[in-house]
Amino acid sequence: MAKLILNSDTAAGQLEELKRELSHCEIVVEAVPEAKPETFESGKWKYRLSEEGGAVLEGYTEKPRGKLQIPAELDGHAVTGIGDRAFISSDLKSITRT
Repeated sequence: MAKLILNSDTAAGQLEELKRELSHCEIVVEAVPEAKPETFESGKWKYRLSEEGGAVLEGYTEKPRGKLQIPAELDGHAVTGIGDRAFISSDLKSITRT
């Protein structure tokens, strides 16, 4: 049995094309979840490591309010970014970097 992994963005079109080309074969479709990067905690911070080894903030262990100070590093990793949804449901007035 051969396996083919399709790109999720174009999977529907690719699958229909394969069905036409391989109409004489049985096609079994299995969903494979995308791998999520491992998340770490340091104090009240949640972060993941970028490919370059920097810490990318993914959130806070409790809902942050008011003024938030972002550290220069976490667990020896320089803070190099903030995830898209890191503080989506927070009541922040300001964010500064220490």
